[in-house]
Amino acid sequence: MDFSQYVIYNNDKYNAYEMTDIYSLYKLLNKFKGNYSGSIIDIGCGKGLPFIVFNIFFENKFGVDFNKYLCDIAKKNLKKLNINAHINNKDINDYNRRIDNSYIFMFNPFYGETMENFISKIKNHNNIIIYHNPVSKDILVKNGFIEYKSVRDILGFEIAIFKEANI
Repeated sequence: MDFSQYVIYNNDKYNAYEMTDIYSLYKLLNKFKGNYSGSIIDIGCGKGLPFIVFNIFFENKFGVDFNKYLCDIAKKNLKKLNINAHINNKDINDYNRRIDNSYIFMFNPFYGETMENFISKIKNHNNIIIYHNPVSKDILVKNGFIEYKSVRDILGFEIAIFKEANI
């Protein structure tokens, strides 16, 4: 399996791939004690490491990443771990699956206009966002999301759960 850290893209629209601290992610999801009977989608899923935790809490698991190389690694990793998840190699701007009543996980995959466009597509659809290193949290707040719970990972980065104010 390959869950090695940090892949830099030659792309000014997306942030580098970084490995999620799955212990802190587990701690947050356990602390939140939400109704995890729905789906989770990992936006910028990279090599698939968070699916180890998602497999504990969620029945339906999806990942999307624009980088085919990382998607191929994620598929191999998840197969070896016997984790059933659908990984989709798509740019988020071209991803047309409607996301309703779902959990959305992001480790700061993009920012600016790309984040604005993505949030505008998912708001008012009863989604909950789990956002690791939420550098664009101002965009979420501007679009009606409120920070509900958070923890710090082993490096001190915040992992926060955001809910729409109307949920």
